[in-house]
Amino acid sequence: MDVKPIGADEGLIYRDLRLRALADSPDAFGDTLEHALGTPRETWIERAREIAADGGHEQLFIARDNGIPCGTTYVRMASGVAHIYAMWVDPAFRRRGIASGLLATATAWAENRGATLLELWVTAGNDGAARLYERAGFQLTGRQDALRPGSKLKIHEMARQCGRR
Repeated sequence: MDVKPIGADEGLIYRDLRLRALADSPDAFGDTLEHALGTPRETWIERAREIAADGGHEQLFIARDNGIPCGTTYVRMASGVAHIYAMWVDPAFRRRGIASGLLATATAWAENRGATLLELWVTAGNDGAARLYERAGFQLTGRQDALRPGSKLKIHEMARQCGRR
């Protein structure tokens, strides 16, 4: 398993992973498959270039198993707080430590850029993801929200101080 930042030329890999994630786990993300399918290919390509060029305030990581893209997560820094979004691993590649690798890589990236706090949101009922985050030292903050406007599904915020597990 290998986790690396997105390359400037990997926009269509990013698109493929995101579409697979939204099809597999529609209740885990604020975005919808329908919306993502309507996004022009050029937008995905440009977004990968933007993320790869930035490197300091945001990063998208792609996990590969034997060279096959199989997971992703996105992290963005804002005022010393790292926000982790869109963690997903292809079901055929689960239970191999890929999600843990993605989370550890995103955490290290954020801490190397001075993050003092890590935050993420998890959908209520997504117990596997919640357990992963708890093992990594995240705790529920008590904040919750709707998954997306009009959704009855709730998301719960989890956070942890940097440098602690």
